[in-house]
Amino acid sequence: MAETGSLVAAGICCALYAVILAYVVVQSVLLHREGHKLWSYKHGFSFLTILWTALRVGFWVDVLVAPDAAWGFARFFAFWAPHAVQFATFALLAVFFVQTIN
Repeated sequence: MAETGSLVAAGICCALYAVILAYVVVQSVLLHREGHKLWSYKHGFSFLTILWTALRVGFWVDVLVAPDAAWGFARFFAFWAPHAVQFATFALLAVFFVQTIN
């Protein structure tokens, strides 16, 4: 049985990531409604942030639903995939800075 403290921490992480996800989705909708180009850096960063937070929320929901479950592929993917998304975000940031400097 999982400890109560770890379940509370998982619930707090899940709630915080869900708030971040809702905020970024609202910001992305507002960007689209204001007429920003779909293939802009703002949309790219928003999309990657939505993907990153959705994977984090999925992981913490999985931890809350089945805290003592074995690490199957879904939990393993939800735990490690945000690292690749973070790398893609930093790569997009590098491309943005190079294009800005030139």
